[in-house]
Amino acid sequence: ALEFVIDLLEKNPAFAPANWNDRSTVEVRTAKSLGWFLHARTAAEWLLTLCFRVRRDQFNTEDLDAELGLPPLDEMQEIPAYGREPRVKARNLKSAWQEVTIRIWNRAEVDTPAFRSFLQQASQSFVALGTAESANPEDLMPWKKLGRKWHLLRKGLPGNGRIPWNFDLLAELLPVLESSFGDLQPDYAIRTKINWSNPRTGRLAVELHTKRTDGAELCLYGVPGEISLGRISTFGSQRSITPAEGCDEIRIRLTQTEHATDPQLAGFLAESVPLLGRS
Repeated sequence: ALEFVIDLLEKNPAFAPANWNDRSTVEVRTAKSLGWFLHARTAAEWLLTLCFRVRRDQFNTEDLDAELGLPPLDEMQEIPAYGREPRVKARNLKSAWQEVTIRIWNRAEVDTPAFRSFLQQASQSFVALGTAESANPEDLMPWKKLGRKWHLLRKGLPGNGRIPWNFDLLAELLPVLESSFGDLQPDYAIRTKINWSNPRTGRLAVELHTKRTDGAELCLYGVPGEISLGRISTFGSQRSITPAEGCDEIRIRLTQTEHATDPQLAGFLAESVPLLGRS
C-alpha cells in the first residue's frame, strides 16, 4: 500500500522523491521545500498510518470517511485489532493547516477512484497553501500581519479564550513596557509573546507572554545576582528568579489590571534596563 501511494505522488512533478531514511516514517515533500506533505508511519504492526497536511477546513472527517469507505476495525476479520472509531480523521491545527490521518490495511484500500481523488485534492491544497505561505506569510499568520495589535486580541488564547485572568491588563501593561524599554528593540511578530532584545549585544532582554492560561508573564534576562527576589516581591501575583545560562531569569506573573498599573513596577523596569540582555 505504501509503495503504491508513493508511486502516485512521485508521478506529480511538484513532489520530490520520498525520503525512506527514517526507521518508522517515510516523508514526502515538494521539490520547492514547502515543508512535508505526507508522513507515512510504518511502526504499527497491522496498519499503515498516512498523515497529510492540507489547507485548514479542506476536509471533513465524516464526509471523507464516507467517501473512502474504510470499515472500522471491529468489522474487519483479517486483523486482530479492534475499535469502532473511523480510520479517517481530519483535524484543524492552530494555524492555516489541517492534518488528515488515514489508517490503511492493504493496497486495495488505496487503489480506488475515491482515494485517488482525495490524493489529488490534498496535493493541490498543500502546494497552493505552501506556495502562498512561502511567498506571503503575512497573509496566513495574523500575528505577523497585525503585530502589536495581535497581542491585544483574545484570539489565540487557550480554552477558546476562557482564562482566569483579566486579559484587558495587557492594554494597560504594553504602554508601560514600551516606555520603560525604549532603548530595547521590540519584536511583536511572534504568535504567543513579545520579545525585546538588547541592540548592543543582540541578546534577548525581555519576554512578555501574552497567550498563556494563567496570566501575562513578564520574563527579564538580567545580570546574575543584580536583582533580588525582595526587589520584586510586591509585583504581580507570582514571582521567581532562576539562574539560567549566563543570566538570571526574573519572572513576574500579572493577572489583574492593578498589577499592570503599579507605578513601582514601571520604576523598577526602567532602572533594570541597563542590566538586561547583556550576556
